[in-house]
Amino acid sequence: MWKGVEADPRIRFNRTGRITMDYLGGLHGTGVLMRGRIAISPTQYDFDVYASKGGLVTSCGEIRLPASVMKGVFGRIDLQMRTADGRLLKLRFSEKRLAAGEAAAHVDVTGDLLAGADRRLPSNPGKEALAAA
Repeated sequence: MWKGVEADPRIRFNRTGRITMDYLGGLHGTGVLMRGRIAISPTQYDFDVYASKGGLVTSCGEIRLPASVMKGVFGRIDLQMRTADGRLLKLRFSEKRLAAGEAAAHVDVTGDLLAGADRRLPSNPGKEALAAA
């Protein structure tokens, strides 16, 4: 076990002593896919947000774009999304291949998941952490 984590109420352990992740809730809506400061396409997203080791926030989920746009951006490592509520999120594709004509893809997400807040969670994490952001 790691020193100090036993006393932190944000961290949970399973029966084997491994750290588990707390589900904080979902983020979904619309935004604009960007490469640097250049807007590429309107985007829809649906993400699940978790508290991981040490209370850091992590997320993954799906983005949806027109299939022709998805084909052009799939696999790029320099993509971000500006959500309608102003969050700037960095996206990394989780899958190795994109099926022909596919308009949705799974991504790992970092960035302003708790917009305007510290990326470490309050002592009692939960859906209220997302709602307050």
